[in-house]
Amino acid sequence: MKNKNNFVDPVRVPWVGIGIFILLLAMIPIWPITGNWFGVPAWAVFALLISILTSLFIAFVILRIWRDPDDD
Repeated sequence: MKNKNNFVDPVRVPWVGIGIFILLLAMIPIWPITGNWFGVPAWAVFALLISILTSLFIAFVILRIWRDPDDD
């Protein structure tokens, strides 16, 4: 029988929740960013970059933090 003590749920790691909350909050286009970047409104480029960063962060959490004993 496998040991269930090796299971690590990312919800139990405080900095994961804080990181996701900050990234999702930054993705909302309410920030006073004006002008154009590369011919696109700056807020749209900023939201796109933050969404890419959020995806990378979630992928990192899944690959490095989330430990499931069934994956051994």
